[in-house]
Amino acid sequence: MLHVVVMGDKELSLIDKNIISLLDVPLSPTITSLNLHCNHIPGIEGLTSAWHLRHLDLSSNCISKIEGLSSLTSLRTLNLSCNLITKVEGLNGLVNLTRLNVSYNQINNLTGLLYLHGTGYKLKHLSLHSNNLDNIDHVLQCLLGSQSLREVTLSQDGRDNAVCRLPGYREIVIQSLPQISSLDGLDRFGNASAGGLGSPFDIPGLEDYVDLLMSSDTSHNEAANMVIY
Repeated sequence: MLHVVVMGDKELSLIDKNIISLLDVPLSPTITSLNLHCNHIPGIEGLTSAWHLRHLDLSSNCISKIEGLSSLTSLRTLNLSCNLITKVEGLNGLVNLTRLNVSYNQINNLTGLLYLHGTGYKLKHLSLHSNNLDNIDHVLQCLLGSQSLREVTLSQDGRDNAVCRLPGYREIVIQSLPQISSLDGLDRFGNASAGGLGSPFDIPGLEDYVDLLMSSDTSHNEAANMVIY
């Protein structure tokens, strides 16, 4: 099914359009949201000038390597689920990234998350279910230093990682990562976590809309023309 949505020069959605290269996508320098779900894109390229990009969805493509993102310092949400990725890498410099989804890949190496450690990074939500993670010590080492991390998903809807089947898996992760409040959709006490719904500010376009309404020099007509979907 073809689904094309173009919203001015800030939001672009080209879903299931048989795109074979990011270089074929016309990007405005002011774009803040880009959705290229379900295409045939093999690599991440051509984004070096998209400095204002906040939301990027490249899920269900043919990407095998995380790269070409270092200039996207405004990026808040990154969806790379359902690709061919084996290693988390190439996240250096993404100081505003709060939500990362790399579920449904072939990942067995999280070394790239080490670059998101410390107070200078904001990663809060991390989805890793349906991958090939089999070393619990490696997983914990790569996550421990992410001080803003609150939600980690290694297992969801029956799709998990080998580490999830280790004896005492849940207790080990909860005790080793004191900063997280939710693991696999359950809080630290084993109750369903409401946080799984995410923050409303993770909705592409909503943050820009709020900024517009709060701007003192924005006219009523400009506010009326904004669209949320």
